[in-house]
Amino acid sequence: MASGTYSTGAATVTAGGATVALIGAIVDGINFSKYDVIEIGDAAALIVGVNMDDAELTITPWPGSSQTAQPYINYQSSSLRYDDVALAEDLRSQTAALNASWYEVFVASTLTAPDPSYGSNGQYAYQPSTGKRWRKEAGLWTYLGTSDPAFSRYDIAIDVPGRPGSGATLGKWVAPSLVTFRAGLSESVADADAAATAETVFSLRKNGVEFATITFAASDATATFVCATDTDFTSGDVLTLVAPTRDDTLSDIAFTIVGFR
Repeated sequence: MASGTYSTGAATVTAGGATVALIGAIVDGINFSKYDVIEIGDAAALIVGVNMDDAELTITPWPGSSQTAQPYINYQSSSLRYDDVALAEDLRSQTAALNASWYEVFVASTLTAPDPSYGSNGQYAYQPSTGKRWRKEAGLWTYLGTSDPAFSRYDIAIDVPGRPGSGATLGKWVAPSLVTFRAGLSESVADADAAATAETVFSLRKNGVEFATITFAASDATATFVCATDTDFTSGDVLTLVAPTRDDTLSDIAFTIVGFR
């Protein structure tokens, strides 16, 4: 029976060493198994243990030279993977189902993107902890943004007619329950009827302390949002939108600030 391979990330091992450290790989009992064979450069060794917590493999003494952050191939040839023909057939059927285009690859909360070795073209990946979604095309995962159920999204709309005054509080909102404004505020938008003359930066504040900014660049009527980290508002916390020094032309602005609950 032909074995599969896994080669995501990079591997580090010292000459004669008994461990392989992995970077950027998903270390589990599927991608790596006891008695698989790992090849790095021009040498290979038998895996005798898989440490999932430390992303580390225990191996027979490394016969080659030291390797640092090098490409590798793990040959998934362990006899533990194939107890009998029936099990092999079941695994083949399950793999075919998992690779079907309708099936979503689930992305662990510890990852920033799906493992590139997973999925097939046209397949989607989903990260439940963030609501992020990807689609695989030409062998690469393309980020599509977040896709949460409608009830979990929380939009705050603020309309500012005319030209906002310097330092004016343009909007105020009090959290009724836990609402999280995610890092980057990527789904939030702001647009003006008349573009700014010079760069104009509005301040989003939690209980009077800035946690994000909304910037209209010179000659631009569409803003960009900056939010360094996820920011939680609990019941009673107050969000305010505060204007900077008044711009000569920027006017008639609509803000939609997106949170999740």
